[in-house]
Amino acid sequence: MINATRILLITGFFFTVLAASNVQLPFTIDTNLKDLTPALNDDPNTQRIIDQLSSNIEKRITLIIKSKDRNSIYEAEQELQQVIAKIPHIKASSLEQKNIISALETFKFNLLTESDKLLLKEDNNKIIETVEKKLYGLESGMSPMDFTEDPFYFYSNFLFETAEKITAEKNNNQPFSLIRLEIDNNAISLETQSKLNLKIESTILKISKKHNVDILKSGVFFFAAEAAKEAKKDIQLISTLSSIGVLFLLIITFRSVKPLLLTLTSICLGVIFATAVNLSIYGSIHILTIVFGASLIGIVVDYSIHYFYHQKKCAEDNKKLHNAMLLSLITSVVGYSALSLSSLPALEKIAIFSCAGIIMAWLSVIALASLFTIKPIHNTVLDAIPRLFVCRLSKSKPNTIFFYWLLSIIAMAGYLFISKHIISDDPRLFFNPSNNLLMQEQQANQLIDIFEPGQYLIAKGATTTDIYNSINNLNTLLEKNNSENPTFSIANILPSPQEQAENYQLQEILYSENGALSQLYNRLGIAKEYINDKQQEYKKSKDRILYPELFFKQINNTIPLWITIDNTIYSIILIKKGANSESIAIAAKTIPELTYINTLRDTAKALTKQRISASKLLLIAYFLVAILLVTYYRKLHAAKALIVPITASLTTLFILNSTGTPITLFTVMALFLILGLGMDYVIFITEINQASGPTQQSILLSTVTSLLSFGLLAFSSIPIAHSFGITLLLGSSINFLAAIFYGSLQNNLLRNKG
Repeated sequence: MINATRILLITGFFFTVLAASNVQLPFTIDTNLKDLTPALNDDPNTQRIIDQLSSNIEKRITLIIKSKDRNSIYEAEQELQQVIAKIPHIKASSLEQKNIISALETFKFNLLTESDKLLLKEDNNKIIETVEKKLYGLESGMSPMDFTEDPFYFYSNFLFETAEKITAEKNNNQPFSLIRLEIDNNAISLETQSKLNLKIESTILKISKKHNVDILKSGVFFFAAEAAKEAKKDIQLISTLSSIGVLFLLIITFRSVKPLLLTLTSICLGVIFATAVNLSIYGSIHILTIVFGASLIGIVVDYSIHYFYHQKKCAEDNKKLHNAMLLSLITSVVGYSALSLSSLPALEKIAIFSCAGIIMAWLSVIALASLFTIKPIHNTVLDAIPRLFVCRLSKSKPNTIFFYWLLSIIAMAGYLFISKHIISDDPRLFFNPSNNLLMQEQQANQLIDIFEPGQYLIAKGATTTDIYNSINNLNTLLEKNNSENPTFSIANILPSPQEQAENYQLQEILYSENGALSQLYNRLGIAKEYINDKQQEYKKSKDRILYPELFFKQINNTIPLWITIDNTIYSIILIKKGANSESIAIAAKTIPELTYINTLRDTAKALTKQRISASKLLLIAYFLVAILLVTYYRKLHAAKALIVPITASLTTLFILNSTGTPITLFTVMALFLILGLGMDYVIFITEINQASGPTQQSILLSTVTSLLSFGLLAFSSIPIAHSFGITLLLGSSINFLAAIFYGSLQNNLLRNKG
C-alpha cells in the first residue's frame, strides 16, 4: 500500500507542478458575492440573463455629492471626475445621455412623444405656433439640439422625456450631483479591489473636506470590498491561531521534531495541491475557500497524530492502521463532498479544495510516515482526561446502557420533531455589513433609486415584435389599476420598429412641398435651400429603422436589457420604486413570455429547497455509511457505530434550538462534517483497539485540533463561516464524548463476553 501511495503522491506532485506552471502569479483571489447566490431559475438561459445582470450591477458604482451650496457641488464634481479619470480599473459609466443622443440622432424622424403625436393631428398653424413659443421662450436654450437640426423640437422632446425616465430624481429639495462609474473585471480580485477601494475612500475624504460637501457611495463593490477585508482578518486569525495551537500540542505530546516535519509536510502538500486543483478548474481562488481552507489544518494534522500514536502497536502489521486511516479518509471526503450538493458556487469550490487537500495530506502521511519513527507515546495527562468520562463504566451492563442511550436519542429526535424550530433561509444573513455602509446605501436609495432593487421582469421572444407585444400586453393590464406605467422597458427608450415607421409617416405632411416646415422657415426668413436640405434629409431617412440590438451596440452599454441567446431574445423590464410588485407579478403570470424575478424572495425559496434537500441527503448519507459498515465488518450490529455522530448531530441541534440560534442551510451542511468526524473517531476505536489509552489520546488530540480550526470559525465575522463554526464546535465536542463513551461500552461488552 505504501508503494502505491508513493506513486500517487508523486503523481499528485507532478500535477501540482504542471498546474503551477500554467498559473500566472500572483493568482487571483476572487471576492465575487455572486458565488454565494443559488440559481434562481430552472431555465438555463433565463438564469444566464440573471447572472449577467447581477455581474453588471456588481461592477457599477454611484457617487452622490450633496451640499446646500450648488457651487460647491459643481466644483467637487469637477475635481472628483478629474481624479477618478486617472485611477486604474475604473471609468465613467457607459450609460451616458450623450451616447444615447448620438445613437438616436440618425433615426430622429422615427421618434415622437405621445404629446407630439397628438400635436401632429392639429393643422399647420397650430404646429407652427407651438414651435414659435418654444423658439422665443426660455425652453429654446434648454434644447439639446440646435433649431436647424430639430426645427419642430420633436427629437428634443423625446430626449427630454427619455432622460427623465432614466435619471429621474426623487428629491428635488436636496441639491446633489451624480457620478456613475464602472469598474472592470480585474477589480474583482482581492488585491486590486482593496487598492481601488482605498483609493476611492481617500479621494472621497480629501474632496469632501476641501469643498465642504458630503459624498455618498453606493454599489455592491463596496460591500464586497468590506466583506473581503473582514474575510482577510478571519484568514489571518484562523490560520495563525490554528498553526500555533497545533504546533504547541504536537510539541508537548510527541516531544520530537519528526512529527512536526511530517505534519508540516502534509499540510503544505495538501494546501498546495488543493490550490492547484482549484486554479486548474476555476482559474481563481474564492476568498471564502481560503477561510475554510485555513480551518483544514486541524483535519489534516489528524492523520499524523493517529499514525504516530499507533505506529508502535501496528509495527508488525500496518494493515489495521492503514485500513482505519483509509476509512477515516473516506468518511471525511464524504462529509466535505456533501458541500458540493449545494448549488452555491462558493460551497462547491470549498468542497473541491477541501477534498483535494485532505486526500493529498493523507497520501503524504501514508507514503512518508515510515521514514519517521519516534518512541512510544505515553502522556499521563492526556490519558487521564478520557478516563474521567468512562471510569464509572467498568462494572456497567453495556447492553442496558446502549438501550437507554438509544431511548434518549429517540426522545431527543421526537422533541426536535414536534418543537418549533427557528429556521432562517434569509439570504441577507450571508453578509454582515457595517452600519456606516448600510446608512450610505439607504441615503443613496432615497435620493436616486427610482427602480425596485432586485425586482424585475424578463420578456422572452423569437422576434423583436414578440418582445414589444409582451411589453404592450403587460402595460395594457397594468393601466387598469395604475394612473401611470409602473414599469420601465426598452419601449420607454426606443419605439418598436412598427411604431418607428408610423412615427416617420406621421411627419410626412410636415416636410411636403408646402408643408409646415416651408411655412415655418418662410416666416422666419430662412433661405429656401435650407428647406430643401431638410426635406431631403427626411426623405433619405425612409425605411431606416433603429433596432434594439443596434441601439445598445451603438451606446456601448453593458447593461443586459436586450440579449439574444440561441436565436431567442430576452429583455429586462424594470419595476419603478413604490409600485405594487405583487400586482405586476400577477399580471405577468397571465403572459407566458414574461418571468417575474424577485431576487430576495427567489433566493430564499432556493435556499429553503436546498436545505430540505440537504436534510434528506443527510439521511441517505447515514444509510450509505451504515451499509458500508455492515459490508466491511460483515456484521449487522456494526451499524450501531452510527450512534456516535447521530448523538452529536441531535444534541447540537437541540442546543442550537434551545439557545434560539437559527437553523440554516449551512447548519445542515455542517452536520455532514459532524457525520464524517464522528465516524473517524469510531473507526479508530473499532479498528485499532477498543478504548485503549493511545486510541483515546489520539482521539482527544484530534478533537482539540478540530476545535482549534473549526471552533475558530464560530468567531468569524462572516455569517456563513460562523454558522459552520458554531455547529462544528458543538458537534466535534459531543462526537469526542460519545466516541469515548461508545468505545468503553464496546470494551466492557467484549470483556463480559470473554
